[in-house]
Amino acid sequence: MLKHLKWVLLILVILVSVVAILHFYNNKNVYTNLPENGKPILELPIDTNGKIPNQIMPMGETINHNAKQGGHPGIDFQWHDGDGVKIYASMDSVVVGIFPDKNGRYDLATRNGKWGVDYTEMESVNPELKSGSKLKVGDWVGIPNHPKDIVDFPKYRMIHWQFGYSDYIIPEKVKDRLCPMNYFSQSARILLEKIWSNTDWPEMKANAPEICSNYFKGRNE
Repeated sequence: MLKHLKWVLLILVILVSVVAILHFYNNKNVYTNLPENGKPILELPIDTNGKIPNQIMPMGETINHNAKQGGHPGIDFQWHDGDGVKIYASMDSVVVGIFPDKNGRYDLATRNGKWGVDYTEMESVNPELKSGSKLKVGDWVGIPNHPKDIVDFPKYRMIHWQFGYSDYIIPEKVKDRLCPMNYFSQSARILLEKIWSNTDWPEMKANAPEICSNYFKGRNE
């Protein structure tokens, strides 16, 4: 019995060591291209000279998302007529991974230092991108998707976008999401606030009156 316990402990020590080494390696060699203050300057993932989203679903809303889990953990950009719309990089970064989901959509995870931006629920990803590809702000990353349950707007398109800390052992999407408002450039923040102001969704605004509401209000660090 004691001999078996020693083997179990040895295996656990080896596993913990491997995990620690992987974590150290992934974070030591991460791509970093940040301003002197160490914080990224974000832009909106849209063509600001093209079709502007008709509305957004804000962070922290709890109509469609579980309040016990913090509510909606990102921002959904939504177009009633999304024909021709493309999604663009919000941050200088490197591609961490491209992850298909069970509904045939794609999630693109990117990272710059300890910061991550995810572009999720996309119909497709730029075929030239792969893990390790470097992105500059404004590079094309993918196409927004048309959810099958949206029938009133046949040209409706949307993506889920999220920002936060990127810290992983096995490459994956952002886990610790943050309100991005303090990280957006001034022009991006002004435009996002205008889109939210034009969002005609009374029930949503009653539930989440700000772009970052409820759990995510003031969650900047």
